[in-house]
Amino acid sequence: MNNQIFNIISIIAVICIFVTLISIIYVFFRLITYFIRKSPFPRIGLIAFLLSASLVMVYAYNFYNNLDFLPKGILNQSISSPNGQYEIRTYHYTNIFSRAARAELYEKESKRTRTIYFNDYDYSPYVEWLGNNRVRIGRETLDITKNERYDYRKEQLRHTELPPQG
Repeated sequence: MNNQIFNIISIIAVICIFVTLISIIYVFFRLITYFIRKSPFPRIGLIAFLLSASLVMVYAYNFYNNLDFLPKGILNQSISSPNGQYEIRTYHYTNIFSRAARAELYEKESKRTRTIYFNDYDYSPYVEWLGNNRVRIGRETLDITKNERYDYRKEQLRHTELPPQG
């Protein structure tokens, strides 16, 4: 995803969080007056709450579970596989929430890319091909034929020191 689009979507998500909080407070107080004074039911506030809460949930799900939702970043390096069929491209980026590194696998024949590595507080992870289908990125070894991916957010025990840099 483009870096600017990612930042715009992130700002929209923050605005939706504020709208959700304001609308839930509004709906709460309007419901109290609805039951006490028999005032009109707060339909608009309830719709605003449901819509903004839904958008926040979609953003949060994609942010924490979808590697393709990550911003593109700035290219560090491109390393071809020994047989020339694949290429690993590493990127780094810094935004208002974090700084991280991302590596994508580029299949030269089909011109298809997919993110296979995402690590926090990493700038330019070291990349080494261990064969035609296995690659070591940072301290993680991945088999690309098995669609293995590394996402630091899914790790129980995270490393606190910086992985090898390339």
